[in-house]
Amino acid sequence: MINEPPYPRLPEAIVKLMADHNQTITFRDAEAFIKNKGKPPSTPANPPSDEVPENILANEKKKFDPNQPPNLYFTKIISAKVENQSASNWNDLLRSATTIAFQHGWSVDKVAELGIPIVPGHKTDSGYTPIPNTNASIQNVDANKAFRFTFLLAQKLRLSIKVSFKWRDKEGAAYPGQEGLLEWP
Repeated sequence: MINEPPYPRLPEAIVKLMADHNQTITFRDAEAFIKNKGKPPSTPANPPSDEVPENILANEKKKFDPNQPPNLYFTKIISAKVENQSASNWNDLLRSATTIAFQHGWSVDKVAELGIPIVPGHKTDSGYTPIPNTNASIQNVDANKAFRFTFLLAQKLRLSIKVSFKWRDKEGAAYPGQEGLLEWP
């Protein structure tokens, strides 16, 4: 469960698994279980509560590890930068990182080797969008892929990334209504 989107923290996964088996435990109980290496806590379990992990409380921005980002479906960017270039959405972030790669002497082929859907020339069909001030076009991708590709470029080129985003209040969103932060290095 923790290795698949939306990549819950281990205590969150334990709480969900227990709920699936009609057992109610708190996040604190799950954390104690982990700390005790799988043994039940020595103190009696706390009564069921609607406790929310501290890092997911309303109005608190949760910082995520860019190596293991959460499920970014149903998110919108609040603010984003790759190096000194701002972006307004996930695909714009990827286009900015790709533009920087070109400024570092990368070719379309070298970018494509990372799995990024890019072609030479100005292509506007099949979801492709020309990258401004270049002779290349990149295909729009979902938020998860856009971040993953941007992060790959950032690692290869040693670029900084900072993305502040918010999940929409929709079914299927990893943390509906919550804000998150992905930052590297």
